[in-house]
Amino acid sequence: MFDAEETAFVSTAGVGVYAVSVTVSQSVWFIANAVAVVLLPRLTGADASDAARTTPLVCRSTLFVSALAALALGVASLWLIEALFGDDFESAVEPLLWLLPGTVALAGSKILTSYIFSQGHPLTNSLITVAALAVTLAADFALIPPFGVAGAAVASSLAYGVHFALSLAAYRRLSGGSIWEAVVVRGDSRRVIEQLTGHRKADDDHLRRLRDEAWQLLGDFKRYRLVWQSPEDTQAILGEISNL
Repeated sequence: MFDAEETAFVSTAGVGVYAVSVTVSQSVWFIANAVAVVLLPRLTGADASDAARTTPLVCRSTLFVSALAALALGVASLWLIEALFGDDFESAVEPLLWLLPGTVALAGSKILTSYIFSQGHPLTNSLITVAALAVTLAADFALIPPFGVAGAAVASSLAYGVHFALSLAAYRRLSGGSIWEAVVVRGDSRRVIEQLTGHRKADDDHLRRLRDEAWQLLGDFKRYRLVWQSPEDTQAILGEISNL
């Protein structure tokens, strides 16, 4: 979204490295892009209350799946980049890792901006993009001279985060719904939730590894909340999403 601005501040070699990082990171958006395409006509044709109820369900599910994809991509990044682009692009791993938190955030933006557009406010989406672009330019001037390509990646990640935050604020203003409903992680396994919150010990090495991976994934978010919901509620939510 904002990557052309970064390339104006780095060397030719850096442009190539950064382009590889961006290309690989954007694979996380595969699901979010597909969901947004399907979601937009559904929200446009729905009444305001249905659209406001559906959006947070889809947004938090998309964020969760995108975060899992980003975690897997981060773990496999060195092998993947060397396999696809060769050893010469090994330096693309670091900027890729800096891009991933923002990439997950922008996956949420794709859902929220579909809602904003469906409610007849395309100008709001444009203003959000302009604000994020301003953050990109300011962060580029501040971060690229001392940190090079890694600084460009951090600048993009910050801009993506700002875009998501502003999209959340716009969603809240238009729908009257809670921001937490769009980002909170819910689970219907009380045991898993209690293990993640530290109220129950993981029983074996496999569960401890999964718990630690989940903690690492949650660490990408400045704030989060884990909530248990009944299996019946989960089935109802999955039924709504399957009807998109």
